[in-house]
Amino acid sequence: MFKKILLATNGSKASKKAEDYALYLVKTSGAQLTVVHVMDDKLCHYGYVDQLVPGTTKEQFVSYVLSERASAAQQAIYEFNEKAKEQKILYDLKLRRGEPAKEIVAAAAEEKCDLVIVGGRHPSERKLFKSTCTADKVASQSPCSVTVII
Repeated sequence: MFKKILLATNGSKASKKAEDYALYLVKTSGAQLTVVHVMDDKLCHYGYVDQLVPGTTKEQFVSYVLSERASAAQQAIYEFNEKAKEQKILYDLKLRRGEPAKEIVAAAAEEKCDLVIVGGRHPSERKLFKSTCTADKVASQSPCSVTVII
């Protein structure tokens, strides 16, 4: 069985399913749980910010988006904490900034985890958008086993 589990969560629908699965595994196995939330602060997926926000400055837009992400992160962590508290499960929380897949893989290595649990997109969605999701990157780069919940 697993001794050390890393749960990557961001508050998304798939992530909430991953949270439930991680809590179940921890409860049944007695494994230690580390929860990581990564705030992507690069905003590279916004493309040309200046074209998206006419009439305002790029700095104001970036500041606004980062503020919104911080609020969303607090909400996601609060909701997970309530679930864990209800089930009487203790965990360590790691907050990181950067590219999510890289930070999740780094956290798994640093914590010497046996398993990473992460929410991901359904394969049909990845084909539709012709993209590789964070979960795919984590699965291909992780130093341990990865379970992707969709």
